[in-house]
Amino acid sequence: LVVRGGKAAKVGLEAASHLDEAVDAARVVAEAASHADEAADALRAANITKANIVADLSAGTTQSRRIAQAMEEGKIGVNILGEEMFEKAYRFRGGSGNISAVDAFAYKQHIYLRQSRSDIFRDAVHEGTHALDYVSGFKGSVAQWEKRAYFYERQFQLYKGRFTEFRTLGDILRHIKLYY
Repeated sequence: LVVRGGKAAKVGLEAASHLDEAVDAARVVAEAASHADEAADALRAANITKANIVADLSAGTTQSRRIAQAMEEGKIGVNILGEEMFEKAYRFRGGSGNISAVDAFAYKQHIYLRQSRSDIFRDAVHEGTHALDYVSGFKGSVAQWEKRAYFYERQFQLYKGRFTEFRTLGDILRHIKLYY
């Protein structure tokens, strides 16, 4: 801002000061909204039921609709668990390693979901794909199982307009190569 004259410069500085205050206030409002969104997500997660998951997946991709139908028909078991029960189920089913790195898991035709997850629906598609593959008798390497699950998870996220963990399919392949 270039201004000539003392009074105009003072008015310009006062306006800039008010603008900084307005920007700071907007940041505070945005931060509060972000925390409100997080709180709403946590509340929603605490009240998630199998029916909620079936409803969300039913309004998604072809794969998520298959998973929802299998859940409704009892072909896929759905377990939505709090932290302590999730950890116990994971260990009981043979899981090992860092439990905090595990968002959800499938064991045969059953899926186990952390109640506290903000996108439990994404987890349901990933683990539901594993459960469907188990039920259908899919044979393949761990990498093949994970490629299918991550592909359908990402497809669901894109369809729903939700955040995608992986920008590209290449990112998925690199992740699988590193961690599986």
